[in-house]
Amino acid sequence: MFKQYFLIKKNVSFFNVLFLGILYLVPAFFSLIFAQNTKKIYTIDYKEIGIASYIPDKFNMRVSASGEEFDNSRLLGAHPSLPFKSIVKITNLSNNKSVIVTIIDRGPFAYGRMIDISKSAAERINLTTTGSAKVEMMVLSLPTHNDSDKKEEITRNNTKDPKKDNPKNDNKENTKNNTYTANAEGFLTGKIYDIQGKIQVFSNWSVQVATFKTFALAKKHTQYLKEKGLSMSMIYIFMENDQKFCVWYGNFLNRTDAEQVKKTVFTQYNVSGFLKAYK
Repeated sequence: MFKQYFLIKKNVSFFNVLFLGILYLVPAFFSLIFAQNTKKIYTIDYKEIGIASYIPDKFNMRVSASGEEFDNSRLLGAHPSLPFKSIVKITNLSNNKSVIVTIIDRGPFAYGRMIDISKSAAERINLTTTGSAKVEMMVLSLPTHNDSDKKEEITRNNTKDPKKDNPKNDNKENTKNNTYTANAEGFLTGKIYDIQGKIQVFSNWSVQVATFKTFALAKKHTQYLKEKGLSMSMIYIFMENDQKFCVWYGNFLNRTDAEQVKKTVFTQYNVSGFLKAYK
């Protein structure tokens, strides 16, 4: 009888454990499914508090999810869902030190972590001594287009020759609303390029940093901005009607967002500039 009682008690204990397992695992499973199917919508000044860690040197210069190299000497970050090229302010809540980083990668993949930042960014808020810390993340700027959007990327070599397409235009390319003049290098006035010379889809506002006579000099200036800590993926080169090349930082939907970045990012890195509208 004692043996029979022991077996019944053992079976009850087993079913209790099984029941408790199902009780905890099923909600977790469905919450994971719903979380994956829910796309978070971010806005300027969005804030979130969580744990931040930094990227170790062994992952330095690896290709990130955005296709850009994750350079630990730059002020970069990895976030699970923020659009690439988002600019966020990270504040270490233990010492109130802040740093501004650009999101170019996905992560972190460790449980309970909110964001990974580069080693250079971590050093500015004394994060390297502890390895991780509780921080506040605030969104300063969001890109005009999500990384999943289709982007126009036309290299100068692939741009149609205006003379061949329409000899009557005398080295001009007609569009629906504008006429663009090509210089000797093939760059078109009124067009915006990335630092590789690819035409970019642009929005309305940016911050102008400097002006140069050639594309090569403008591109060289981007190295100076990189050394200052600004993200290379946010730098554009605009060719004005007088065939000068303007170095722009950021691609913003409205003047307010551009002004916000100018006040925060440019002040922190001691870079001067003024707002510029793209028409």
